[in-house]
Amino acid sequence: MFYELGGKVRYLTGIRGYLRASLTPGEAREIVARELARREESFLRLARLGIYANPNSAFRKLLLAAGIDFDALDRLVRQLGLEEAVNRLYEAGVYLSYDELKRRQPVKRPGLEFRVDPRGLDNPLLVGQYEVQSSGSRGAGSRSFTDLTLLAHEGAYYCLLLDAHGVRGRPVAIWGPEPPSFWGVNSWLRHAKAGNPPQRWFTPTRTQRRWERVRGSFVVLYTLAIARTAGKRFPWPRFVSQDQPLPIAGWLAEMKARGRPALLDTSASSATRVALLAKERGLDIAGTVFRTGGEPLTPAKAAAIAAAGGRAINGYAATELGVAGLGCAAPSELDDLHLVTDKVVVQARDKQVGEAGASVPALFFTTVLLNCRKVLINAESGDYGRLEVRDCGCPLGEVGFSTHVLGLHGYDKLTSTGVSFQGSDLYDLVEQVLPARFGGDPLDYQLAEEEDEHGVPRVDIVIAPRVGTVDEDEVVETILKALSGYDRRDRGPLMASQWRQTGTLRVVRREPYAAGGRKVLPLHILDATAARAAPEVGR
Repeated sequence: MFYELGGKVRYLTGIRGYLRASLTPGEAREIVARELARREESFLRLARLGIYANPNSAFRKLLLAAGIDFDALDRLVRQLGLEEAVNRLYEAGVYLSYDELKRRQPVKRPGLEFRVDPRGLDNPLLVGQYEVQSSGSRGAGSRSFTDLTLLAHEGAYYCLLLDAHGVRGRPVAIWGPEPPSFWGVNSWLRHAKAGNPPQRWFTPTRTQRRWERVRGSFVVLYTLAIARTAGKRFPWPRFVSQDQPLPIAGWLAEMKARGRPALLDTSASSATRVALLAKERGLDIAGTVFRTGGEPLTPAKAAAIAAAGGRAINGYAATELGVAGLGCAAPSELDDLHLVTDKVVVQARDKQVGEAGASVPALFFTTVLLNCRKVLINAESGDYGRLEVRDCGCPLGEVGFSTHVLGLHGYDKLTSTGVSFQGSDLYDLVEQVLPARFGGDPLDYQLAEEEDEHGVPRVDIVIAPRVGTVDEDEVVETILKALSGYDRRDRGPLMASQWRQTGTLRVVRREPYAAGGRKVLPLHILDATAARAAPEVGR
């Protein structure tokens, strides 16, 4: 409690200095170049202070169990280089699987067993201004602290990204949650540091708990007041539901009419909904750019955005890492991302997912930036993708970000409208809650994620016909209530509310899909074409 209070005081006293000056592209390039040049030294300092000097660090236990003290790690890095050293550490058992990182399973290595202490992964060099929380896990979720120096560094990323895509200086709006989530505040602060403070903040959420509303309003009010003293306007969040984004489409059309097409920072699904509505209502938003994140930018979503005259720039972030990937300005594929390698080292390792035995290139992250939220070595992210090192010729590559990730997806979660629920958290819905309430057995139910022909995401609740007649509305409501209980800090209800607004869930009566033609998995990601061709029964 006292640490959280102290963090808020540090935020309130530090925000004024943060807002005094924004970055130019030249300054942003210098920041990144400096950090790229000292990656090895930064990693070793993080390891010395955040791991070896920290008895609660899971990586300290793993390193010492592998017989690697700090001097040995220092020699390994200097002799082999950072990437190969990290690879050798993985082979020595120094890594955390996704389930170990999220405390779903204990860490087990020869002669060693323990559970991860999340606080033991915190970066001791970080001045925690406030706590951020992942949105989709059961219980308290993944907790991390962030600070204004980290946001300033990520502001440099935004500056480089917008400059690379030729959209720096445009009017900016954001469409994302208000406090207690810090997504909106963080997004505004990054854009402000990049020289483009957002003019509008649209929020799809309404905080239900009185104390959270009071606390969130205080942060917003204080930031608004300090921003004005620094000559910047911080917008008050305006509620716009996911299923009725007309005010946002109208604002984008107004900016277009003024000759200044805007940039909207939001999730890929939300961007798609705005584009579809604008086209339906005949609103001219041509030239609008959407900076998307929170979920994959798929061809269907990109096509819907393009049909309205817009284009999308995708990105990648994670709670433990912050901003980790920036959309390439000369992509070889739609979802081509530059990894910010001044902050992270990334490995892709084959991982078997589910009982069907499918294998994906799972991503493991090691942090090297001195103000990263967490001190990690080979921590599995829950996402997979193909890594490529190449010279793409775009400004982000020229700054030194030559490692690309393509085909980025999560393998253990449903992600829709920028909202994620961990797949393993959803399994008990399929295996316990639904059979107990509506009959049948666990193999009669399945959750399947797909897109419609416009790129709008949907989660099907697949129920085998043999279960008999069910009240479909009651099935949907049962699931939404269960999702609301997955996070005791108000994020579960807010996320379930978004899915209720958008009608993301629907019941489909058919036999559950078999992965690879073999076993039925509780969570199934559908190919849209195959899904439309698959027969439904007794709708």
